[in-house]
Amino acid sequence: GKGENYIASDIPALLEYTRDYYLLETNEIAVLKNDGVKLYDIDGKEIKKEVYHVTWDIAAAEKGGYDYFMMKEIMEQPEALRRAITPRVKDGRIDFGDLILSRQTVENFSRIMIIACGSSYHVGMLGKYTIEKLTRIPVEAVLASEFRYCAPIVTKRTLALVISQSGETIDTLAAMREARRLGARLLSIVNVVGSTI
Repeated sequence: GKGENYIASDIPALLEYTRDYYLLETNEIAVLKNDGVKLYDIDGKEIKKEVYHVTWDIAAAEKGGYDYFMMKEIMEQPEALRRAITPRVKDGRIDFGDLILSRQTVENFSRIMIIACGSSYHVGMLGKYTIEKLTRIPVEAVLASEFRYCAPIVTKRTLALVISQSGETIDTLAAMREARRLGARLLSIVNVVGSTI
């Protein structure tokens, strides 16, 4: 703001005050003053980050007249699916041209692990069967809260597919970081652009 800056754990908390954000990563530090924000790495070295400008409306982060977020999400499924698919249809064909995983990369995976919590985990269990059928690669759905404690078998040929509605689920974040540490390739599915995951 003009002569003010804020800090919060999530973008919707501050949307009524600002649309410009710095998104911090692990081991980054922000020093806020009335007239500015300075960002540092864990060693105290100043870093520069681009400002993330929010283009979506606060109504997208609210219940929209429904009693529960789950009911809102159920009722919005057809439109959400349409919004997700439409940009990927070109000349009547599905086009994943900007997807960072090439066909060769996918074929090189020896294993896919779907990591999630709650209803995202249930989606992962269903996704397991579909992905195995389409790729013929073994898939395992793992509860994120258990991932760090089960001594997972992860190599550089493992794809960790991380699913989180908020993109901020703490167990899922911790599992994602562990999968990365073990050498897995990461791919995430989230509902919130700019979330930590």
